[in-house]
Amino acid sequence: MTTIYTTTTAPLATHEHDRVITATFRQPARSVHVIIDWSLVSDSLADVPSQYRPLVEAVMLTAAKDILSDYIKGYSVGVAPAEVDAGMFSYPAILDRAANAGIQWMSKEEITEQWKASATYQAWITDSRFKTMPKFAKAVNYYGDLIIKLAGKTSSYKDADLDLMLAKLQADDYSTPLGQFMVRRVEALKAKPTTDEVDVDML
Repeated sequence: MTTIYTTTTAPLATHEHDRVITATFRQPARSVHVIIDWSLVSDSLADVPSQYRPLVEAVMLTAAKDILSDYIKGYSVGVAPAEVDAGMFSYPAILDRAANAGIQWMSKEEITEQWKASATYQAWITDSRFKTMPKFAKAVNYYGDLIIKLAGKTSSYKDADLDLMLAKLQADDYSTPLGQFMVRRVEALKAKPTTDEVDVDML
């Protein structure tokens, strides 16, 4: 179990890998806090390009805050539980909330439209190499196909392609609905358990 603090000032984390999660409410005005082990989340973000890591981590922190907020809302106003099950803030729970909350699923058509309008796509198709180097154009189209395939709820990817999608997306696109959808989908896909390939040559 994890302690819930109801102090006006947030408590201090005692370990480097801990994070203080705070949920605030207006009626009545109050704040609640929990300290959770953030190491598994941090470890999972190790492959995310450093320039985009703060953004992805912010998405995860927001998800943790939403979990705490919903938990407190389950109690009557003025009644604050003293503890919460630590499992509610496990990495899978936070990831699931980040992947599914606060964002609508995008269809193939919506993703295609936003991809064509993105800063990343526009920069590539106006690059002189797009018309003069077939390999460059092929790479652009490959990247676009990866993004559009995110619309499929059963789509599968190689880890390298998941990393590629976040690494090559321009910073301006991260704040768009498409960028936010990509971050959540990629992180969810990276956390999915993988199955070992079967050596059919043994047959």
